[in-house]
Amino acid sequence: MNRIRNDYTILSIIGAIVILGIAWIHDAASRFYNLNNMELYLLNFISLWVYPLIALLLAAALLILAWFVLIYAPRNIWTSLLFLITGLFIRFYLAIYLTPPLGLWLPSIDILLNTTISYLSSSSSFIAMIGLFAIILPKKIVCGCG
Repeated sequence: MNRIRNDYTILSIIGAIVILGIAWIHDAASRFYNLNNMELYLLNFISLWVYPLIALLLAAALLILAWFVLIYAPRNIWTSLLFLITGLFIRFYLAIYLTPPLGLWLPSIDILLNTTISYLSSSSSFIAMIGLFAIILPKKIVCGCG
């Protein structure tokens, strides 16, 4: 039983890392395409098809992760705190970086400094909320359907 709990915890953390990685790759690619002014037909294809598909993929992955962590996997306070702290840190990295006593210790990570409107920022906010709900919701969620 303890091994199964550890496997679910590891799967939850790997899922969060994969989602943040997909969001980071999308943000980096969109900055690359915007900075390099790609060919118009290629940029239209990317902005009309690829970006919305990646947004749908991220939305589906975040909902599956929330379902897995909140309903299926056993609750673990350390995993919940990891989700909450990591999500809040990524979301508020720019604010922390620009705060004089705190920002002196942080490296200048370009992709995290542009998180005001990005998929990485949205995904990290959602992951922080998953961690918060995993802490405050009861351990056993009863479905009133059926």
